[in-house]
Amino acid sequence: MTGAEKRKQQRVRIRKDVRINNDGSGRGTCISESGMFVLTGQDYQENGKVVISFSFDRELLSMPGIVRHFDADVGFGVMFVNPTDEQRALLRQVIHAEAAAGRHPARANVLLVDDNVIKRKKYAKVLLKSGYTVLEADNDIQAIELLETRPAQAVVFDPFIQNGFHLLRKIRMLPECRTIIPIVLASKAVPEDKKRMYLSAVKDVLLKMTTPPLRLQQIIEKHLPL
Repeated sequence: MTGAEKRKQQRVRIRKDVRINNDGSGRGTCISESGMFVLTGQDYQENGKVVISFSFDRELLSMPGIVRHFDADVGFGVMFVNPTDEQRALLRQVIHAEAAAGRHPARANVLLVDDNVIKRKKYAKVLLKSGYTVLEADNDIQAIELLETRPAQAVVFDPFIQNGFHLLRKIRMLPECRTIIPIVLASKAVPEDKKRMYLSAVKDVLLKMTTPPLRLQQIIEKHLPL
């Protein structure tokens, strides 16, 4: 493999706000000379044409491409199509700058506790793409077992799983998790008396039906900036 081919395949993590076709938005999370992965809550058709625009070193780079691997509520991979020599040169600068900087901090651990595996995986995928390390548990027992060996900086849990309303108290009993950031992502509305009794220390109380994965990612990033 030639040096040019290796460079073309190099993929680096980025955190770039992007415009999509001038009427949509998202966040680029990784990039190579051949394409980019974009987190977005908007819908795009696989094999549809898009233009991804973002700034670098005071220049605007607009890359035409084709949508690949679209995942609803998560985002898509875009394959760049027929870039000009100037666009290729700028892409290489972006990749080189991100690879050389090595400035991204150690990933924060986020624990997702939910017995709805399909929904949990959707949220986990966005958080992973955003740069977090994600731990997953179906129930309170698994959650505690995980935290005993891999402490997390935030826990997102559905209090309506078995023993869910008591989960935060159990977690806070672990010395290494006393400062963990708790976020509720509930399958239904939480009664006010339950909030006062069990969830008074919770930072955010959210409903799954009104909280798409990107919204949860934004809330976590507010507490644990990337």
